[in-house]
Amino acid sequence: MFRGIASASKLVVYPNEFSDADRDQLMQVERLAARVRALTPADSGQAESIGGAPASYWLDLRGYDPPALASRLPHPFLILQGERDYQVTMADFGRWRAALESRANVAFRSYPALNHLFMAGT
Repeated sequence: MFRGIASASKLVVYPNEFSDADRDQLMQVERLAARVRALTPADSGQAESIGGAPASYWLDLRGYDPPALASRLPHPFLILQGERDYQVTMADFGRWRAALESRANVAFRSYPALNHLFMAGT
Protein backbone atom coordinates (compact mmCIF):
# COMPACT_ATOMS: atom_id res chain seq x y z
CA MET A 1 0.00 0.00 0.00
CA PHE A 2 2.59 2.54 1.07
CA ARG A 3 4.98 1.70 -1.76
CA GLY A 4 2.03 2.03 -4.11
CA ILE A 5 1.46 5.57 -2.90
CA ALA A 6 5.12 6.39 -3.46
CA SER A 7 4.90 4.92 -6.95
CA ALA A 8 1.78 6.93 -7.75
CA SER A 9 3.53 10.09 -6.59
CA LYS A 10 6.52 9.35 -8.85
CA LEU A 11 4.18 9.18 -11.84
CA VAL A 12 3.13 12.79 -11.30
CA VAL A 13 6.13 14.10 -13.19
CA TYR A 14 4.27 16.50 -15.46
CA PRO A 15 1.64 18.07 -13.19
CA ASN A 16 0.33 20.37 -15.92
CA GLU A 17 -0.81 17.32 -17.92
CA PHE A 18 -3.10 16.10 -15.14
CA SER A 19 -6.65 17.25 -14.71
CA ASP A 20 -8.04 18.63 -11.47
CA ALA A 21 -9.85 15.31 -11.05
CA ASP A 22 -6.52 13.45 -11.34
CA ARG A 23 -4.93 15.69 -8.71
CA ASP A 24 -7.96 15.28 -6.44
CA GLN A 25 -7.76 11.50 -6.76
CA LEU A 26 -4.04 11.47 -5.91
CA MET A 27 -4.69 13.67 -2.87
CA GLN A 28 -7.49 11.32 -1.77
CA VAL A 29 -5.12 8.34 -1.99
CA GLU A 30 -2.44 10.24 -0.05
CA ARG A 31 -4.99 11.08 2.68
CA LEU A 32 -6.00 7.41 2.85
CA ALA A 33 -2.34 6.39 3.22
CA ALA A 34 -1.89 8.94 6.02
CA ARG A 35 -4.89 7.47 7.85
CA VAL A 36 -3.45 3.97 7.51
CA ARG A 37 0.01 5.08 8.69
CA ALA A 38 -1.57 6.71 11.77
CA LEU A 39 -3.26 3.48 12.91
CA THR A 40 -2.16 1.94 16.20
CA PRO A 41 -2.91 -1.52 17.62
CA ALA A 42 -5.62 0.13 19.73
CA ASP A 43 -7.50 0.85 16.48
CA SER A 44 -7.79 -2.83 15.51
CA GLY A 45 -11.35 -3.12 16.84
CA GLN A 46 -12.77 0.01 15.23
CA ALA A 47 -15.82 -0.53 13.08
CA GLU A 48 -15.10 2.18 10.51
CA SER A 49 -13.50 0.94 7.31
CA ILE A 50 -10.56 2.67 5.70
CA GLY A 51 -10.40 2.29 1.97
CA GLY A 52 -12.98 -0.48 2.17
CA ALA A 53 -11.08 -2.53 4.74
CA PRO A 54 -11.11 -2.59 8.54
CA ALA A 55 -8.21 -1.20 10.55
CA SER A 56 -7.26 -4.75 11.57
CA TYR A 57 -6.54 -5.55 7.89
CA TRP A 58 -4.15 -2.61 7.50
CA LEU A 59 -2.45 -3.36 10.81
CA ASP A 60 -1.98 -7.00 9.80
CA LEU A 61 -0.30 -5.93 6.56
CA ARG A 62 2.40 -4.13 8.52
CA GLY A 63 3.73 -7.48 9.70
CA TYR A 64 3.42 -9.19 6.33
CA ASP A 65 6.76 -9.81 4.60
CA PRO A 66 6.22 -12.07 1.56
CA PRO A 67 9.94 -12.69 0.84
CA ALA A 68 10.56 -13.70 4.47
CA LEU A 69 7.56 -16.03 4.38
CA ALA A 70 8.71 -17.55 1.08
CA SER A 71 12.18 -18.16 2.52
CA ARG A 72 10.62 -20.51 5.09
CA LEU A 73 8.88 -22.63 2.44
CA PRO A 74 10.68 -25.54 0.76
CA HIS A 75 8.96 -25.06 -2.60
CA PRO A 76 10.74 -24.00 -5.79
CA PHE A 77 10.09 -20.45 -7.00
CA LEU A 78 10.46 -18.63 -10.29
CA ILE A 79 10.58 -14.89 -9.59
CA LEU A 80 9.88 -12.73 -12.67
CA GLN A 81 10.12 -8.93 -12.76
CA GLY A 82 9.40 -6.32 -15.38
CA GLU A 83 11.99 -3.57 -14.92
CA ARG A 84 9.46 -0.92 -16.04
CA ASP A 85 7.02 -1.97 -13.30
CA TYR A 86 6.11 0.97 -11.07
CA GLN A 87 3.81 -1.12 -8.86
CA VAL A 88 6.29 -3.83 -7.91
CA THR A 89 9.68 -2.21 -8.30
CA MET A 90 13.20 -3.46 -8.83
CA ALA A 91 13.78 -2.67 -5.14
CA ASP A 92 11.05 -5.22 -4.36
CA PHE A 93 12.72 -7.68 -6.72
CA GLY A 94 15.96 -7.08 -4.79
CA ARG A 95 14.21 -7.97 -1.53
CA TRP A 96 13.05 -11.27 -3.06
CA ARG A 97 16.55 -11.95 -4.36
CA ALA A 98 18.14 -11.21 -0.97
CA ALA A 99 15.72 -13.56 0.78
CA LEU A 100 15.97 -16.47 -1.66
CA GLU A 101 19.16 -16.25 -3.75
CA SER A 102 21.03 -18.84 -1.69
CA ARG A 103 18.54 -21.55 -2.66
CA ALA A 104 19.20 -23.84 -5.63
CA ASN A 105 15.47 -24.27 -6.34
CA VAL A 106 14.82 -20.56 -6.96
CA ALA A 107 15.37 -18.73 -10.25
CA PHE A 108 15.23 -14.98 -10.90
CA ARG A 109 14.59 -13.26 -14.22
CA SER A 110 14.09 -9.58 -14.93
CA TYR A 111 13.01 -8.07 -18.22
CA PRO A 112 14.14 -4.49 -18.96
CA ALA A 113 11.37 -3.62 -21.44
CA LEU A 114 8.40 -5.07 -19.53
CA ASN A 115 5.95 -3.40 -17.15
CA HIS A 116 3.69 -4.80 -14.40
CA LEU A 117 1.57 -6.64 -16.97
CA PHE A 118 4.70 -8.01 -18.68
CA MET A 119 3.96 -5.83 -21.69
CA ALA A 120 6.74 -4.04 -23.57
CA GLY A 121 6.74 -0.28 -23.87
CA THR A 122 8.88 2.79 -23.76
